[in-house]
Formats: sequence, structure tokens, C-alpha cells
Amino acid sequence: MSDREQMIAEARNNCGYLPPALVCEAPAVEPLRINAAAPSSMVSSFVPPQIAFEQKLSVEEAICGAAPLSDPCEHNNGEPAFVPESLSFQKMLSEYSCMRFDDRLKCISRRFLGIPYLFDPLGEGDAGDVDRDPLFRFDALDCMTYVEEVLAMAHADSFESFLGTLTNIRYHGGVNAYGLRNHFVEADWIEENSHNGYMRDITLQVGGALVRNMGVQIDRARWIDDKENLTPCEKSTARLELWQMGLDKPRRVSLDYLPVSAFLADGRGRDAPSSLLSERLPEVSIAVFLRKEDAVKKIGAIVAHMGLLIVPVLNGGSRGEPFLRHASSRVNAVIDEPFLPYLRSQEKIRAGVTILAPLNKAERAAPSSEIISPAK
Repeated sequence: MSDREQMIAEARNNCGYLPPALVCEAPAVEPLRINAAAPSSMVSSFVPPQIAFEQKLSVEEAICGAAPLSDPCEHNNGEPAFVPESLSFQKMLSEYSCMRFDDRLKCISRRFLGIPYLFDPLGEGDAGDVDRDPLFRFDALDCMTYVEEVLAMAHADSFESFLGTLTNIRYHGGVNAYGLRNHFVEADWIEENSHNGYMRDITLQVGGALVRNMGVQIDRARWIDDKENLTPCEKSTARLELWQMGLDKPRRVSLDYLPVSAFLADGRGRDAPSSLLSERLPEVSIAVFLRKEDAVKKIGAIVAHMGLLIVPVLNGGSRGEPFLRHASSRVNAVIDEPFLPYLRSQEKIRAGVTILAPLNKAERAAPSSEIISPAK
């Protein structure tokens, strides 16, 4: 009996049936990519819910420079950040598309300030075989889904393209399935989204000789087997999804990172940022926080947290102190807090930080040597 026949037999035995989507050999799947000329043409592997907009926007209303419907950057004091079925949502997307990409990220992410923290709030929707949590939500987020939704909206010009981009960011090959979700940041999320051009690891560029490296062996199939909240049927389904995409074998992965001490030790005081590192940070980046090695060995995963690292640009072009905008489980909300004091509070449990640069459409198409130019 072949490996495929064994896995299908196991799934049929555990589920009492074979999930229809898994009957055939998996086709060759090319990762979905945004069409730079027409981002609304993106498709996803699921049928998005039908959204009834109040009315269509005219060309005149949608163009840059039109009178804003409201402040698109203002947060709602903990109320849902967006109402996707409303005219205002489409209007905001039009306004965001007229901004510089960094401003777009800052503006969209600010809308979520005060939104409650909720661990693992998203799933594959009603059609999911394992996790039927919503495909998206704007009323509760964890650290990873917060970053994902901000990135997806920054690349979207419609509700449909937001959903399509979010699926690309969250799933291997853009295939909406629990087993193919980018669960492991170090093995899945960074690699998939770097390959698809949504971001680039610039840790070495920022830190130079200060950079260290940490590795771990990721075994996705074993991780699924060990999940106590999944039924035998759900485990068989997820393992078969992994096998079909060639992701079922253990593999060793590693991340470059800047030690916490590199940011804190600068000779200018314990709460002063390193001038060298701060000056090399982009205006907006994604900060990925790594566990210490003893915790990595125990848990089997490197990444513990992530958020948006923002360096304010002041009047005259000078740069302010960096701050972290993130969905915090400590505060149970999306918040802003100064980066260096946050790092100091995490010094005993975090090894360091990987820095990722979000890419706009022009940067995604450019050679890697031509992009990401942090301030000198």
C-alpha cells in the first residue's frame, strides 16, 4: 500500500468518510499573487461571502483627493475597526490606496487600537474541515492575525481583494485549509510571505555583525497529532492536507535575529535605544520576537510574538523613538507602547528580534538589491 493509500485509509477510518476535497491527487499549486495592475482580480480558493454594499462608488468618489468620508486613521475606542458591508469601508480602501505605503500601514493599523485581544480568532470559515472560526474579523485579534489583516488591507482595493490577499498571507499556496495554514512563523509564515513578495527579512541589513541565528526542527505532522483539541478525523484530514503539499516531513529551520541586549546596550542609558540600530530601522517594519533557546527546545517553536515596529517621522524629517503597535495578551487589547521599555520588560524571556520589511507592489517587483533603504 502506498503512502497516499495509507493516509486515505486512515482518514476514511477516522472520519467514517473521505473528505471530498481530498479524494484526488493534489494539483500543482502556484502561490496566488497580486496583479499589480488590477489587485481586485485576485482570486482565492474559497467563495467569499456575498457583501451587499449600500451603493457603488462613482469614479469621481473613488479617486484620490475626494473629500474623506471620515478620518480613515481614527480608531474607534475598542469598537470594530471596520464595517466591511458599508460604503465607508470601500471609501476607506480608496483613500488608503492614495497614501504612501508606510502611511497606509500606519493608518490602517491605528484603526485597530483598543480592539480586544483574542487568541486564535480566525479559521477557515463555515466550509472548514477542522477550524470553522471566521475567515476574518475586525472586533478581536491576536498578534499574528492583527499583522495579517493590516497587511491584507494595505494591499487591497475592495473587500474581495482583501479576502484574497488575506488568504495568500495565511495559507501555503493560498489554499484555504487548516493543514496548510502558516501556523509556524519560522517555518511557514515568513518563508511563504517572503516568497510571495509581501515582506523581506532585513535583520542582517539592520544589525550587521550583531546578528545571531537560532534554529529548530519543525515537525508539522507531529504537532497536529499532539493537538488535544482536534478529533482523530480532524487530525487525519490535516495530515493528508500536509502530505498532498509535501509539508509532512520534519525539517530544520532557522532565523536571524538581533539580541535584546543589542538594542538595550548602547552606553546612553538603560532605556535609551541603540542609535545605530534605530537609525537603520525602516519607518514601518514587522518585529518578530524569539523565545530563549531553553524555551525553544521545550516548546519546539522559535517565535513567541509579533507586532508592527514604527519609527515616527517628526517635523523637519527627524526620527522619533520607535514604538511597538501590537495585539497584547498582557493588556488584552491592541496598543501602542515604547519599544525599548517593552524589550526591557521581556528581557528575561525573549532572545531577540527578527526585523521584516513589508513590501509594496513596486518593491515586490524590484530586485532585492534595490529595495529597503532604512535611514542612514
